[in-house]
Amino acid sequence: MLPTLGLLLGSAAGAANPSLSAVPLEAQVLFIGVVFLGTLLVSRFSIRIGIPAILGVLALGLMINIHVLDVGHSEVGKLHVFALALLLFYAGLKTDIQSIRGFLEYGLLLAVGGVAISTLILGTAIFWLTSSNGAGLAPGLSNTMPLGAAFLIAACLGSTDAGATLSVLRQVQRQVPERVRHLLEFESSVNDPAALILYSICLSVFTVTSSAGASLNSMALLVTVNTLRQML
Repeated sequence: MLPTLGLLLGSAAGAANPSLSAVPLEAQVLFIGVVFLGTLLVSRFSIRIGIPAILGVLALGLMINIHVLDVGHSEVGKLHVFALALLLFYAGLKTDIQSIRGFLEYGLLLAVGGVAISTLILGTAIFWLTSSNGAGLAPGLSNTMPLGAAFLIAACLGSTDAGATLSVLRQVQRQVPERVRHLLEFESSVNDPAALILYSICLSVFTVTSSAGASLNSMALLVTVNTLRQML
C-alpha cells in the first residue's frame, strides 16, 4: 500500500524506487480506482467553476508522480492495458443497448473507418513533413522520418478523445438530435479500442518487415495473432 500511496502523492514512502512488480495486485487496482475516482471529482469540480473537464483531468494526470517507482516500459504497458479494460467495462455498463441498436453498424463503421482514414492521412503528412530524427520540419522525400515511425505516431493520434467529446455533447445536447448524440457517444467510445488495435497492427507490420528474412506469411500470421489478442 505504501508504494502505491507514494506513487499517488509523491511522498517519501515511494522514495526507495521499488519496482512495480513488488507492489501487490490489490494495491495496483486500488491505485487505478483512486485515479478514476479523482477524475470524476475533478470533472465535476471543473464544470462548476467553468473550466473544461478535460483540462482538469489533464492537470490531475500531471500531478501524479510516476517517477517515484522504477517502472519499465513493459510494466507501463500492462498498467495501460489493464486500465483500458476497466474503462471499456465501465463504458459497457453505461451503454444503453436500446439506444444503439438502430445504428450499431454505422457507429462501428464511423469509428473504425474514421480512425483508419485519420491515421493514413496523418501518417502520410508526418512522413512527408518531418525530418529523419523528428527534430523539425523538412518537407519532401529526401530527409524523411521512417515510414513505420510516422504511422505509429499517427495511430496514437488517430482517435478522438472520448472525454472531450462527451463533455461537449453534454453542453449542446439540446441543440443536437438525440439519435445523432447517441451515435457520436458510441463512436467516441469505440474509436479508442480501434486505434489501439490499429497501433498493434502497425507495430507488428513494421517490426516484422524490419527484421531480416521476414516472409509475407510470417508477417500476416503475427498481425492476425496480435489483432485477435487485442480484440479479446
